[in-house]
Amino acid sequence: MNNGVERIAANEALFDYVLTPFEPLAPAAGKLKTSNLLFHSFALSGCEPRFYQLVYDLREAIGHGQTVWGLKRIGTELAWEFYFYRHLQWDKVRVANVRAAFSAFAEVAWDFDDERLPYEMFSIDVPRSPTRLERLHVYFNRGWRAWAYESSPGKIEFENFYEFFEPSDRKTILKQLRFLPFFHSGAAVEDVLLPEFTICRRVCIAAKRRAGGVYFQGLSIGQFQFFLARFEYPAALQEWVDRHSAQLDYVQFDVGFDFCSANGELRVLKSGFYGIF
Repeated sequence: MNNGVERIAANEALFDYVLTPFEPLAPAAGKLKTSNLLFHSFALSGCEPRFYQLVYDLREAIGHGQTVWGLKRIGTELAWEFYFYRHLQWDKVRVANVRAAFSAFAEVAWDFDDERLPYEMFSIDVPRSPTRLERLHVYFNRGWRAWAYESSPGKIEFENFYEFFEPSDRKTILKQLRFLPFFHSGAAVEDVLLPEFTICRRVCIAAKRRAGGVYFQGLSIGQFQFFLARFEYPAALQEWVDRHSAQLDYVQFDVGFDFCSANGELRVLKSGFYGIF
């Protein structure tokens, strides 16, 4: 069980959800790391001690500040996803190395093992009560585009396509959004490109198998609080963020959600936000 509070060291490098550095929005030294929010989500969900141990095991395997975590709200349930980018440690961050840490956490059933493939990153879904982890998501990048594939026992299938844009390039973003069959002409653009997130560092549009997705990179603490309320995260989690907002005001937050529309009405299928440990 984690009983400690993790704080930012003086001159510590800060990274976003694609493991690229960002400049703090306020002085950061001595303030709370985003890992504390992850630990709070574990406690809020009544997670077993093995969840905390997994964090320590991953840090032991690839180092501190090298794992991106996402907290997802799917329906009314919370779940997690851990992301592993290779560009800072190409030889160390491999599926095989991370698999060893997860094998102590739950049964690992995915069988992706071709280290000759030039994958840039991979991720693993972690539900509230995992017993068997069957799916691995493998990503291949070219510039600010990424193709994702799902590896499960005996097969690998195309999953998602991501493309990143400058928020000022609204014309191109709208064009990309209109290419998605999940965004019907009767739906309001403002329900996807939220006006409250106009000021951000980058926007990502995702074409997924069963939904569209939009991600906003580089939000302030106030925008993050709006996101938590808008997408109805548990009150206890919102209250924790509100209470510690002055300790998190340096963070450039990254958030996203999946959507589809029918009869002019937009439905959010899941949402998520991200941090580092």
